[in-house]
Amino acid sequence: MSPLNDSAIETRSNISGVLTAWSSSVAEEKGTPAPGSSVRRLTHFLLTHLHWLAKSTEAVVFADEIENLTTEARRTIDPAPEARLITLGRCVEPDCAEIITAAAPGQRISNSRSISCAAGHSWEIHEWFLLQSRIEQKKGVSA
Repeated sequence: MSPLNDSAIETRSNISGVLTAWSSSVAEEKGTPAPGSSVRRLTHFLLTHLHWLAKSTEAVVFADEIENLTTEARRTIDPAPEARLITLGRCVEPDCAEIITAAAPGQRISNSRSISCAAGHSWEIHEWFLLQSRIEQKKGVSA
């Protein structure tokens, strides 16, 4: 069983909250029953009333909130590479000046070797402790 992703849970909660609020507002203004609480039903309801919403004085606010939710969902699904990687130092391989990066704690990188440099050098899990001492040695030489 995989651990819960707090970021995904928070994003889903935000999506549900915004869709619920807008659906309630539309239902009240139009005198129509609210769609329930499922994201699928809320979305369908808002799409059904999108033309009406677009004419509303709150259309810009609605569009901004949906755009913000979309951005949040995309970041949750695929965080920016900078958010997923930690810089460890210069590559220890001869004649390689690239930076070694590692997966940040709690983040997964698509390949199984989560410590590598941009030139393609990578290290298996059992090599990580030795790699750290090689990085430290290389720092001492270049200082």
